This record gives sequence, C-alpha cells and structure tokens, in this order.
Amino acid sequence: DGPWRSVVSRIGDPTKQLEWTMPILALQEIAPGMHQLRLRAVDLAGQVAVTPPWSFAHSPIVGVDQPPTLAAGMRLWPNPARGATLRMAFAQPRAGQARVRLFDVAGRTVLDRALGWQPAGASETALDLAAQRIPAGLYFVRFDAPGVQQTERIIRMP
Repeated sequence: DGPWRSVVSRIGDPTKQLEWTMPILALQEIAPGMHQLRLRAVDLAGQVAVTPPWSFAHSPIVGVDQPPTLAAGMRLWPNPARGATLRMAFAQPRAGQARVRLFDVAGRTVLDRALGWQPAGASETALDLAAQRIPAGLYFVRFDAPGVQQTERIIRMP
C-alpha cells in the first residue's frame, strides 16, 4: 500500500510474454520482513493494468528467487535452450569480478560477457542468445569468479 516506484520502463514488445526479475538495487532498499509486490503497467494510451499482490519474505541473508542449494558455481536453464534467452543463476563464495563465456565445440569464444563486480552469494542474469546471433548447436558455458570456476554444456535449439 506504499507509493508506486518505477523500476522498469519501456519493457519492449507488449505482444510477448514478459519475465521480470526484481533488480538487486530495488531489493536492497526494502526492509527485511514480509512484503507484497504488485506490478502496474501503463500502455501508450494510458490504460492501467495492475497484477494481484504477490507476497514474499525478504531476508538480508537469503535473497528472493535464488537457488537455495547453489553455494558456488552456476545453474543454467532451459537446457536445451529453445528460445532466445538462457537464464543463469550463479553464486560465488567471495565478492569480486565475474565473467561468463560461451564456447563452441571447436573451442572458439562466441560470447564473452563481464558480469562486473558481484557480491559474495547468489545472483541471476540472462544471456540473450538471439541478440548475439548464436546458432543452434552444442556449446560450453564457463563461469569464472573469485573462488569458483565451472563449465557446463548447453544445447541451443533452432
């Protein structure tokens, strides 16, 4: 029942399904405890749509929507990747610079993305395979961060 706060604007194509993850900066600004979240969308014609409230608990130690068993390393989904987006949950035991790279079966780097400075613990990101023009095939995803290196195989479907 508090004031509306703009977190995302111009979310893109309204005909496509939207997947939204709360930005970590927005999450850090709320007090620990139980909260309710509602999303409000206003189209270009001024029409307003509001979702039903979603209840969640916020703890300063454990984040929201983080894989509970991921102590260090990464988890990728969906695999095989049939759409444009490959989701990646990752965790590192120490704060520092993180990087994700995608290699083809010949060992060539087809994607190299610095994730920047990350705090110790769990985070999540998405890799847009379509924007990077990654064709269908077998790939290896490598995650490097302080105290952790992990490589996983993924399949990109057409």
